[in-house]
Amino acid sequence: MKFEFKVRLLQHKNYVDFGLNFTKYFQALFVLFGWATGDIKATIWLIGVYVVVCYWIGWGFYRYGWAEASAEVGNRFNPFVKELRKKFK
Repeated sequence: MKFEFKVRLLQHKNYVDFGLNFTKYFQALFVLFGWATGDIKATIWLIGVYVVVCYWIGWGFYRYGWAEASAEVGNRFNPFVKELRKKFK
């Protein structure tokens, strides 16, 4: 595998991971739906749609600059980054 392919593959994985993490509270609803209805095919289809939606949420998070904004929020409370910013001002 070429390195660029690995990077692209992991980038898409990161989109899904972010979307799943961002919407993790909805996952319990899918468990309850599957348990209450007993319809395995409908539950698997619903989870498939959910994963696609999670991908698009993650893609939008990175595409529209929310990842940088999130990192900046973390940097504002990081003592090491505060010290570096004072030093290089």
